[in-house]
Amino acid sequence: MNKQLKAADIKRQAAGRWGEILRTVCGLTDQQLNPDVHTSCPACGGVDRFRAFDDVAETGGLYCNKCHAEKNSDGFASIQWLRNCSFKETVQLVADAISGVNPASEKAPAKSRASSKGKTIHKTAAKAADAFAFGLTQSGVL
Repeated sequence: MNKQLKAADIKRQAAGRWGEILRTVCGLTDQQLNPDVHTSCPACGGVDRFRAFDDVAETGGLYCNKCHAEKNSDGFASIQWLRNCSFKETVQLVADAISGVNPASEKAPAKSRASSKGKTIHKTAAKAADAFAFGLTQSGVL
């Protein structure tokens, strides 16, 4: 399978779920994911310079005035930055988070919290179908 297509599929499935993904993969808090709040940066520690984009739930975009000042940040770029990992590793972390696998590792921030996985209610039938198809693919059925 084309790796770009796989990343694009995973990114599409992650839309609307980036808050949950960033909490699981990077250990971010609700306050850090609130677009109305500027907090200390979890990467560089700078005070009042970190914030989430207004559409963080859809795109996963985060911003630090000093160490991650990319205007076009998305969830993949945010995880690569915070976890200091490759794009390939990032795609796998997101895929694992979508499928409910806890991607804890030594690279995870120390304050990572365990996610309590409950039922996911998808906003549209298309998103539910995507999640179902992804689950079947991950389990080897497809």
